[in-house]
Amino acid sequence: MFKELATLEGHQNRINSVIELNNNYLLSGGNENPYELFVWNTQNYNLQQKLSGHQNYVNCIIKLKKENFFASCGEDKKVIIWNNLSNWRTRSYNYPIKKICNLESDKIVGVDSVRKIFVYNYENNNQLCYFSSIHSSEINSILCLNDNKIVTADSENLISIYEPDKLKMTYYKFSYYIHNKSSVYILYETQNFHLITGDSKGFLNVWSPQYYQYTKILNINKEEVKKIEIFKDSSIVQENERQMILDWIAPINNNKSFKSVLLYRASSHGDNPSSFHSKCDNKGPTITFFTHNSTGYRLGGFTNYSWTSESGSYYNDPNAFLFSLNNKKKFNTKNPNGYEAVYLGKDYGPYFGGTDIGFNSSGNWRSSNNVYCYNSNYYYGSIKELIGVDTTSTQSFPISDMEVYLIKY
Repeated sequence: MFKELATLEGHQNRINSVIELNNNYLLSGGNENPYELFVWNTQNYNLQQKLSGHQNYVNCIIKLKKENFFASCGEDKKVIIWNNLSNWRTRSYNYPIKKICNLESDKIVGVDSVRKIFVYNYENNNQLCYFSSIHSSEINSILCLNDNKIVTADSENLISIYEPDKLKMTYYKFSYYIHNKSSVYILYETQNFHLITGDSKGFLNVWSPQYYQYTKILNINKEEVKKIEIFKDSSIVQENERQMILDWIAPINNNKSFKSVLLYRASSHGDNPSSFHSKCDNKGPTITFFTHNSTGYRLGGFTNYSWTSESGSYYNDPNAFLFSLNNKKKFNTKNPNGYEAVYLGKDYGPYFGGTDIGFNSSGNWRSSNNVYCYNSNYYYGSIKELIGVDTTSTQSFPISDMEVYLIKY
């Protein structure tokens, strides 16, 4: 059980980096002006002194392998080597320096704001190499491994490994993206040389030391990483929307993984009630996507109930919801306990609420105005939010296409 020992007060702006220099000192730096490093005494937790040298924000501080040495970098395009709390040597670059790490005992590796990587010997201040990385977005973190490889990760989802070869560098990148298009951070290397990475979606990954292949995920189900594969064959759902839809559905199933199976597509199977029911009846939970033919709005609904061909009845479903992909918005049922959330009947297609969305019995949904969005009930959301028409009148319209997916928990 951890408890708070002390609160160190002195910074007035964001802290970007903190290290333990030895048993006596902590060092911190960030978006302060004046642009100073703060030295804290860990015996009494008092601010002991401030170190001047940077002319802009401090982005990163690292402890070097050489005793009593540490380095800092910042927006002033400088890397400063410090010895016993004194400015020992400074090296300047053309762009702000975002991150640095210590390679072997005498080399500094860094990355700048234009995603270039440099390596130099801080003992003699000689530049060894300076090359462009393969990243197309901001590099979040950089780590030097025990076998002298360099690992970088960016604000999208790419991790790359660089292997030194004398004075030039060659790189290897992973053949697939494992962090589901979210910011990746390299955390640390374990004693048995496993690489630990994490991302902004809560995934924590462990990589084996030999080939840096994915080995396992900590604290979540291993299948969780596959959730992003849902709706891959959809012509309506865009790739960058899958995670959003996943987040809408996952809580209904205790945040466990699920699969999606395409049951029905109007353009392929027929745009009428009998075709819909022949493909979708008695299957289980489904999500429906369709596109408004005029506005281009992409919307739909989810229900935990199976569609059926009974005579026609309303059913309560507290988990049902409608959504607008264009507005990136989910609309839960407004009625207590999901009262009359869906209507099941052989003469209709998907039907949500008091005809918040309804595919009527006439069919020809892709060519005639036989899809309805009624103004009278609003069990879920407004017409404008759902289909992009600013009106208080009931709307009827054709669709470009519709897809229904089975959700397999």
